[in-house]
Amino acid sequence: MKKNTTGFSLIELMIVVAIIAILAAIAIPSYREYIQRGNKSEAKSKLMELMQVQQKYFTQHLRYAERLKPNGAGPDKCNNSLCYPDNFLTVDNKYSIGIRKNRNTITIFADPTDGKNTFGTGDDEISLSSDDTKSPNWN
Repeated sequence: MKKNTTGFSLIELMIVVAIIAILAAIAIPSYREYIQRGNKSEAKSKLMELMQVQQKYFTQHLRYAERLKPNGAGPDKCNNSLCYPDNFLTVDNKYSIGIRKNRNTITIFADPTDGKNTFGTGDDEISLSSDDTKSPNWN
């Protein structure tokens, strides 16, 4: 008697599942790293754009703007401040952008909003100063 067998055996299915699991274990961390690099690049781009606007503000007012305000901040919205759209000061809710003012310079920073560190003091922040110094982890 001839046995009619169709379909896959349990062993064949288990081998396919194991191969898919191995590929996922390799691909998912690489994908996460790719996304993090993209967010960091976008944050650096916004920092450079903001520094250019700060330099323009400095040439017009002989001082740097001390605060960042959203466009709809009220009647004195741009008094000693730089105005930006509400969504400009974050990068996909992964980085928050802020300003630290020193005596003659300013530092614009992007701090990860992952809950691991406090705003403006994190080891993972990327920053750009008006004297063109960049944080060690800029690259």
